[in-house]
Amino acid sequence: MDEVILAHANNRVHTLQPIEMVYTGHLIDMTVEADQQDILHAEPQWVENFHLETSVAASILNSALPAELPLVNGQLKKSGLQSLVSFTYLRHGHAVTVRLLDALKNLGSPGRRAPASRSGRATWSSRHSSRP
Repeated sequence: MDEVILAHANNRVHTLQPIEMVYTGHLIDMTVEADQQDILHAEPQWVENFHLETSVAASILNSALPAELPLVNGQLKKSGLQSLVSFTYLRHGHAVTVRLLDALKNLGSPGRRAPASRSGRATWSSRHSSRP
């Protein structure tokens, strides 16, 4: 995911650009859930070399999440982010939830800090040509 963030920072890909990833680790794929914003009731699954269609924005979000959380695939709106916070608190407690909230806050900051290393492995490729 670091490569995606670097490509985005250098204007080689745009935020909503679809990308493909090969991911190994815990995953919540909201694109296959009936309610694509209800992370609280989604079950994380362990995947190995899983081909995942996602976006640059999802990669940026996931890079900021605490390492204890699974990779979350999908376009989260306000209710999805609220559900993510609830999921984190109920499954991982206060300390991890505070780190999540700090990370979400920092995503909107112009000088945001570098994300912590995530568990799992991912490689990616752009599904569309990058910007000139």
